[in-house]
Amino acid sequence: MIFITRKYRLLLTVVLAVGSVCWLSCGGDDNPSSGDNSGGNNNSGGNTTHTHTWGAWVVTTAATCAAPGVETRTCTQDTSHKETRPVAQLTGAVCETAHVHTWGAWVVTTAATCAAPGVETRTCTQDTSHKETRPVAQLTGAACVHIHTWGDWVVTTAATCAAPGVETRTCTQDASHKETRPVAALTGAVCKIDPSTVVSGTVTDLGGQSYKTVTIGTQTWMAENLNYASDSSLCYKNSPAYCEEYGRHYSWGAAKRACESMGWRLPTTDDWTLLLKSVGGGGTVLKSKTGWNPYTGVLNSNGTDIYGFTALPGGTVGSSSGITMSTAAGTFGYYWADPYGYYFGMTPADDTVISNGGGGVYASVRCVK
Repeated sequence: MIFITRKYRLLLTVVLAVGSVCWLSCGGDDNPSSGDNSGGNNNSGGNTTHTHTWGAWVVTTAATCAAPGVETRTCTQDTSHKETRPVAQLTGAVCETAHVHTWGAWVVTTAATCAAPGVETRTCTQDTSHKETRPVAQLTGAACVHIHTWGDWVVTTAATCAAPGVETRTCTQDASHKETRPVAALTGAVCKIDPSTVVSGTVTDLGGQSYKTVTIGTQTWMAENLNYASDSSLCYKNSPAYCEEYGRHYSWGAAKRACESMGWRLPTTDDWTLLLKSVGGGGTVLKSKTGWNPYTGVLNSNGTDIYGFTALPGGTVGSSSGITMSTAAGTFGYYWADPYGYYFGMTPADDTVISNGGGGVYASVRCVK
């Protein structure tokens, strides 16, 4: 025998009462009342209750092999009352990949161009999750031959004083077609460096000898001729006094090795060109204030040296004996340049030259960084 306390008897009574009210209000889905409804359906409070009379089940979402469907039925007395139930996902033979697809038309999903093939796609009309693709041949022949309609030139690499730039234009019919053209490196006043901005410093060679340096724009140069005793280097006329005045003379290979041993480099022809642009184009501002001998038609060959470069007229030596002179010291200055055989030359006048002398002489050296 089960004993229920008074507290729980009261709770059970409430639950049963609520359940009875809900049954009376909502009715069973498939058990319409057969009694007289005159009393229960005409409450003075206005809350009309009825037993649902359901319409037929209608498929509202078709089942597929990938997902179940849904059926819905609607109360004929009040269409806002609906019921739904799942429709089982399709299985078995109907979902076997071996079924015969009914395909829709091929549709271009990626257009072919002269640069790449395209793609066509078709979809099974019974199951849109089933698709097939096929390539569309890349365009060729006459379709890809056309007179270009070019857009405007656009600067893609800006020109500087040190290097030319690049402009590019693109065909408006096919962006894969482009043309480029060089933009001349900057020259003139825009490249000239104010002498007051030059920064001085020092560098030391492997022998412990210290040299002045000057930074002109983006370049740092030795401001004295290299005087490090290495293989394939010598003094003008084999005289130490000339080494003290002009530094040593080097073969091209020895010059390159000497600069690299200091962590610097032998100047390229572009380095010398940029230096000239940075000082306004003339050699006078690079020359030392003294030591340049007068020459035919030139009474004063000395420079102003306003950038502190102090170029010296060391001349060149034509043989390893140090005796055969190619150009006289005191009159001309020649410095090695990279690539092989090139040099930067200075004359008694304001002239400068960058040329290929063949590399068979000994010349002065200024390293750059």
